[in-house]
Amino acid sequence: MKKFIRNESGQSAVLVVLMLTVILGCAALGIDSGRVHIEQQELQDAVDLAALAGAGKLPSQMNARNKAAEIAAANGATGGTLTVNTPYNGDSGKVEVIYTTTLGYTFAKIIGYNTKEITVRAVAERSAVWDGEALPFVNFNDDYEANSTIYAWDKNGNGFFESIWKKEQPGTQNGEQYYELQFFREPYPHFVIAYTDGICVTEGKDNSIGTEMGLLWNYYKNDYIYLFSIKSDLIKEGYNENKNKDVVDIDDLVLLKVKWVGLTTKDKPTGNDYCTLEYTGEWYNVRDIVDGRVTPENLGGGGAANIRLVE
Repeated sequence: MKKFIRNESGQSAVLVVLMLTVILGCAALGIDSGRVHIEQQELQDAVDLAALAGAGKLPSQMNARNKAAEIAAANGATGGTLTVNTPYNGDSGKVEVIYTTTLGYTFAKIIGYNTKEITVRAVAERSAVWDGEALPFVNFNDDYEANSTIYAWDKNGNGFFESIWKKEQPGTQNGEQYYELQFFREPYPHFVIAYTDGICVTEGKDNSIGTEMGLLWNYYKNDYIYLFSIKSDLIKEGYNENKNKDVVDIDDLVLLKVKWVGLTTKDKPTGNDYCTLEYTGEWYNVRDIVDGRVTPENLGGGGAANIRLVE
């Protein structure tokens, strides 16, 4: 009987040791896996930054490759294999960055896990985006498909004059505070609208832009200019979703090429200032402009570099 008890005690001790080994091994693997995951995410951030920096140096492929390699190394992607490809899939506007390395386990070695090979990858694209030079209004009520004459800056019911909100908005764009609407006097008078995330509209008549509109009219009189508008089918439906300080989604917007044929300025108390425009039949989906399917060259205007991660 005593011998049986001694045998059973010995077996229990062996089981306890085995169970402790498994528990400790799982804990070790969990700790190391968490650390490796963090390191992998840090390396992913490094190649993301590298791809963006490289795309910023396009169209020079050599400068793009060198800059991507520099930024990757500066952010910890060293000791492994770094590959920078541009053009990527035949697209000279894209940069691909791939980094492969081996990360070592510390505690998991006790159960036979020594290293793990990881690969991180990013693709960035540089494209030109139209700069947003247009009249400071959004057409809500004149169906350009039914009638070529459009009146902008006129009253559209309940004190709504189709004005674009020009105040500083919360948040940042490329790390800086931005404005929905800005006016520039040089090198010629023009408004620039921040449209890539939609356009913020406001109720009430913005008489504060009267001077700017006069300068603009003197420059563009009987010439062509762009006007943002909601789509014709939305006008037909009586689109009225947007209220004060709401944003019109880019999928609801088109850009119309118009000829500016008149600016009527009456007494300020009447609030009856308005622009008379003739629609040329040329229009673009704003979504296509934002996504780069319509280029600044298509619009005959200026553009700025748009750099973004696409993969």
